Amino acid sequence: MLTCHESVEKDEVDQSLRYFVQVAGQMKYIIGSMFTDVWRCEVAVTAGANPKHTFQVRTMPDYRYSLKNSLSLPPIFKFDWKLVEDRLAA
Repeated sequence: MLTCHESVEKDEVDQSLRYFVQVAGQMKYIIGSMFTDVWRCEVAVTAGANPKHTFQVRTMPDYRYSLKNSLSLPPIFKFDWKLVEDRLAA
């Protein structure tokens, strides 16, 4: 298991933002290939007079995140250790 911060880079061709593990050098581009699962923990904020924070886990890749999900977890879910534990035991 590895827990780390991320860095963001702007793609100059399409102007999109890409997120990588915050490590020095070229390793940030390949470190994810060394793990079976790569998830992203996020805080979602709902707008309004009393904003609420929801802590969620993203497990499916898209153009910004090179994520992996070998446990067939939902693409985005509120973290629940029991859900992860059940998938690991299967």
